[in-house]
Amino acid sequence: MTLQTPLQVLQKLGVARNDGVLLNAANALFGLDPTMHHIQCKVRLARFEGTNKLVFRDQTVCEGNLFKQYDAVIDFCLKHLNLAGRMDSKFRQDTLTVPYTAIKEAAINMLCHRSWNADNLTPSLAIYDDRMVFQNPGTFPPGMSWKDFVDDSIGSMPLNPTIANVFYRRGTMESWGRGISLIMQSCREQGLPEPKIEIVPNFVNLTIWFKDLLSAQDTTRLHKTAQDCTSQI
Repeated sequence: MTLQTPLQVLQKLGVARNDGVLLNAANALFGLDPTMHHIQCKVRLARFEGTNKLVFRDQTVCEGNLFKQYDAVIDFCLKHLNLAGRMDSKFRQDTLTVPYTAIKEAAINMLCHRSWNADNLTPSLAIYDDRMVFQNPGTFPPGMSWKDFVDDSIGSMPLNPTIANVFYRRGTMESWGRGISLIMQSCREQGLPEPKIEIVPNFVNLTIWFKDLLSAQDTTRLHKTAQDCTSQI
C-alpha cells in the first residue's frame, strides 16, 4: 500500500488544490498558528461569577486550530460544570449539569458553522451560575430560523461545507443536520428548560439553562423564612 504525502491527504480532504495551493480551510483546520493568517480563528471562554459579566472566575482564549478549539471548549465545560452521580441501577450514572450531547453539538455548531467575514468577530462560550451561552458569528440561511432545522424534512446545510466535511470524516460530527434537534432532545430528557436560540446583531446565541436553580421569587421567600427562623431562636 502506497503511503500518501501530507499534500495528497490535504487534497483528498478538499483543503488543497491540485496545484498544491492550500485553501483557507487548511489553515483553520490544521494550522499550527492559524491566527497569523486569520486573526479571527480563535474562541473565547469565560466562567463568570453570578449571572452577569461583572466578575470573572476564569477566562481563556484558545488561538489554536479548530480541532484544538473544539477540545478547549469541551475541556472548559467539563472543568466548570457540576457532575452528579446516581446509584438507582447496578452501576453509578454520572450526569453533567448540561448533557454532554448538547455541549458537543453546541461546540460543533459554534465552530463549524460560523461566519468568517469579519476579523473582529469570534465565537465565545460564557458560563454563568444559571446558564451557559454559546455565541457564534453569523446567522441562519435567508428566510430560515432554527426551528426549520428541527424538522426532519430539512437536511444538513453547513455554512462552511469544507470544514464540516473534515469534521465529519474525523468522526466528530455527522452529516444529517441533527445538531439542534439533539441539543433540544438531550436537554428535554434531562429535565432542563428548553434552550433558547436567538439572532442578535452579527451573532447567533444558544442559551442552555441549568436545572436546579431557584427563581428570584423563591430565593426571596427562602431568605424571609430564614430570617423568621433566626428571630425565633
